[in-house]
Amino acid sequence: MHVHLESEELSNLGKPLYTFDSDLVCNFQDRAKTVLTTEKKLVQITGTALFPGLLPQGAHNPSLRSR
Repeated sequence: MHVHLESEELSNLGKPLYTFDSDLVCNFQDRAKTVLTTEKKLVQITGTALFPGLLPQGAHNPSLRSR
């Protein structure tokens, strides 16, 4: 799977401060479900990609803690 990440922080030129591009191996699981509304029928598709290993150098996620 090709992964492209951009930080929400922008430079003074309006571009993301940090980017990450790589082709990685992952466990990808997706699900589709049909949601009926009063006006029409909609399909919702969600997916989760699980990547083994550590975060790349320079990546920061404060919600992850080492054990």
